[in-house]
Amino acid sequence: MSPPREAPAPATAADSVDPSIPAAAAAAVADAMTLGMRLYAQDRASAAATDAALAGGMPPTAQGWITRLAADGWRVDFYGTVEGQAASLVTVPVDDAGVAGAPVRHGAGEPLDDDGRAMVAARAAAIAAFTPICGGRYNVDVVPGALVGAPGWLVYFSPGTTDPDAAVLAGYVRIAVAVGADGPVVTEVKPLSNTCVIMGKPAAPPASAELVALAVSHFVTPTATEAHVFASLRYRQPVMVVVDGGVFVVDEGRVSWEALARAP
Repeated sequence: MSPPREAPAPATAADSVDPSIPAAAAAAVADAMTLGMRLYAQDRASAAATDAALAGGMPPTAQGWITRLAADGWRVDFYGTVEGQAASLVTVPVDDAGVAGAPVRHGAGEPLDDDGRAMVAARAAAIAAFTPICGGRYNVDVVPGALVGAPGWLVYFSPGTTDPDAAVLAGYVRIAVAVGADGPVVTEVKPLSNTCVIMGKPAAPPASAELVALAVSHFVTPTATEAHVFASLRYRQPVMVVVDGGVFVVDEGRVSWEALARAP
């Protein structure tokens, strides 16, 4: 199959890295912002499309979904296998604000294009290679590696929670998959944390208490990751990522750095 045709996003994240970020971390932080912001927007579109598709009845043969940029927002295809090939059973348009349009139902299935079939193949290969960190359900999003100059596809596994007052800060996994003429090949399995961290709301907070930030210790990489950017957007709270030597502050998708003062 052909490589992803979706054009990379403009390098706005790399151009706007906060000056507080150490030079050695700038490239990794830029990639984290690009991928985290994309993952949030794509996940929001997928969720809106799922609600719209379910409202009219999801086909029982649906196996999953793929979400892609479209000229006027997003296109989410819920796919199944038709005559041995991946085909779209329901297509839902979603605008840039995350509002789903009317689902388009393909009675006999609409064959997916090369990119669509590659995304389905990458998703299936990643699921087979995935080991969860958190218990419960995970959402799966397939993102073009080209967004950060990488080949193939990046498949993200984002843990969910049924607690509306809880925030999932760690437990995310990224799996890179190349899809060629011989089929999909998993090239990297990257847990973005060592453990699962789900922060719940205190049972009896003081009346005057106000949540101003979420905080998590991070040991897997020297910088904040796209998972932290995603979480800051998803839960609409700054996320303070404590690493060796300082804290990355992630707020509304942007990342800054605060070094910890060292004892004399």
